[in-house]
Amino acid sequence: MLGIIIGVAAVITMVSVGQGMRTNITSQIQSLGSNRLTVRPGFSRVPPGTGVMQRGEMNIFTYDHYLGLLNAQIGGIKAIGAQASTNKVITYEKEYTRT
Repeated sequence: MLGIIIGVAAVITMVSVGQGMRTNITSQIQSLGSNRLTVRPGFSRVPPGTGVMQRGEMNIFTYDHYLGLLNAQIGGIKAIGAQASTNKVITYEKEYTRT
């Protein structure tokens, strides 16, 4: 009898924790908003032959493009942010990792 009570309590606890985590993650994603757009030119993970432009075919989005958008005063856009990143391989002796 005690085993059944402990088992039922464990199931109820796990379901409650799972629902709480789902609610938390959903609210975090919704807080990002549906009115945001991210532009990442220069690379596509889409297989060749699908009609989608591949790496080398796309133009690079430069800082001048960013400044042009910033100064364009396009209706409905409240803010524009730029981000630059790169990946490198770090090597030490015979070990390496990608950043």
